[in-house]
Amino acid sequence: MKNSVHNTDLRRSSLLLMATTSLLPLLSVVPAGDAVAGECSFTGDVPVRQCDNAAIDVRLGTGEVTVTIDSVTSDRFDFYPVIDETGPLDVTLDVIGTTTVYRTDYPALAFQTERQDVDLSITIGPDVELTSDEKFGAVWLRNTGSGDIFIESAGTVLARDVEQDGITVTGRGEVFLKNTGSVTAEQGRGLYADSNFDATTPADVRIVNTGRVEAATRGARAVNYLGLATIENSGIVESLRNQGLITWSANGSSLIINSGTVSSADNHGIQALAPNGDATIVNSGAVTSRDNPNEQNETTGQHGLFARIDNAGDVAISNEAEGKVDAIEVGIRGATASGEVEIEQAGQVIAAHQGIQALSGDGAVSVTNSGTVTAALAGVELDGATNALVNAGTVTTSSASDAAIVTGDGDSDIRNSGTIANTGGGEAIVFGNGTNRLVLDAATSVIDGVVQGGTGDDYLILNTDAEAGLSLLSIGATGQFRSFEFVEKTGDGVLTLADDGTGFTGTTTVTGGTLVVDGLLAGSAVEVRAGGRLGGSGEIGALTVAQGGVFAPGNSIGTLSATGDVAFEA
Repeated sequence: MKNSVHNTDLRRSSLLLMATTSLLPLLSVVPAGDAVAGECSFTGDVPVRQCDNAAIDVRLGTGEVTVTIDSVTSDRFDFYPVIDETGPLDVTLDVIGTTTVYRTDYPALAFQTERQDVDLSITIGPDVELTSDEKFGAVWLRNTGSGDIFIESAGTVLARDVEQDGITVTGRGEVFLKNTGSVTAEQGRGLYADSNFDATTPADVRIVNTGRVEAATRGARAVNYLGLATIENSGIVESLRNQGLITWSANGSSLIINSGTVSSADNHGIQALAPNGDATIVNSGAVTSRDNPNEQNETTGQHGLFARIDNAGDVAISNEAEGKVDAIEVGIRGATASGEVEIEQAGQVIAAHQGIQALSGDGAVSVTNSGTVTAALAGVELDGATNALVNAGTVTTSSASDAAIVTGDGDSDIRNSGTIANTGGGEAIVFGNGTNRLVLDAATSVIDGVVQGGTGDDYLILNTDAEAGLSLLSIGATGQFRSFEFVEKTGDGVLTLADDGTGFTGTTTVTGGTLVVDGLLAGSAVEVRAGGRLGGSGEIGALTVAQGGVFAPGNSIGTLSATGDVAFEA
């Protein structure tokens, strides 16, 4: 195919009617003849050709065929391979100039075939206008035999009928649909592409939009029954109902890359789906989801970025530094029945429900935040076999009942060097019942609200490479950090513990740097390990100094008291 679509390395929908009977409209046979000079040209096997105000009617034979339609105004545009031919066909169609087609009873530009080995490449110029009042799509391309389809439209496409798409492409091979112009579907989808139904060989389905798409029921939808389904958007996509951008692959992966503007007035902004495969979303643009109570949708939910695996596969979502997500429900949601979920958030997320959800039936989930997450309910919710959060940014909730960070019962590791806050009076962090580790950069970490450990082992790890301090009043049943059994000092810096910490009865360990106890820690046994140093003039419980550990009581000079046994290992 002359304009072949190259595969990329980038990673449901109801079945479309794949009828085996022809959907061609009844047409009068127009003898082959010369086109109007300067308006249409044909090379290759074109047994039927008409090009005038009544119709652009072209029948294609075999071999390589090139057709150019230039500045023709017509009532219809039918472009079909001859049914009884069996040879390969490679077609290039250029629609250019000020060509205008307005059809009231069928697609403005229609192509359909059941033949094998038919490749189609179409280019629509920027001054072309294609309008249809009825059926399928304003531009409707359908190959249920075999072959690849490529279309790039820079023109103006308008579809007016109920459930009529702007540009729709159905294939049995590779499908590439690119819009750089304007597409409006008043009652249907803007851009739609699908391929490989009942196919045995994988092929890509890809939609690229750099123009503007306005749709009633989905901005752009890519469906692949065997292979990768991809949407790339750097333009503007608006949907009144259902998703702004949505991909689905029955047997393959699903990928959406957005650097443009996407909005849904009544559903998810961006959604990537795959029953068995990976689902990936990369966003550096602006995504908005809203809820219109006057609309009824096929699906429910109004999330900003949403990737879901029904059976087995991994989810990866990245909201980059330039990305902005504003959602009426969850800002970023990644969910898989079996697999891993990885979410990286460096931009801005505003959500009326949860900010970020990472959910897996039996796999690891992780969230990395270096941006800003603002939510009315939980800021970040983690629920997998293991849970991990690294926060160097800001996570804020205004909920009195939900915490800023919530984990499930898998083992959890939360590392904070930024801000975690609950401004509504609820908790900052609530751990589930696994083994939990809260690692704080003692010099930069800000936590506003109570941190509640679970019923398993809970570790509070205070790391600093500089000088920092912490009030012992914050550790214990009535303090900020509750239900923690272990406190550990790490890093090469100095951490000073002051005030009354008799409410903490767990174990304190020094594994790096210097821990200065200038308050009461008499209920805690302290262990100094290799590389650690203990000093101060307060009071501790039992003391064990391991080989390589240093015990230097006082502050320069002074006394550190131990109420329990003291042991120095060899």
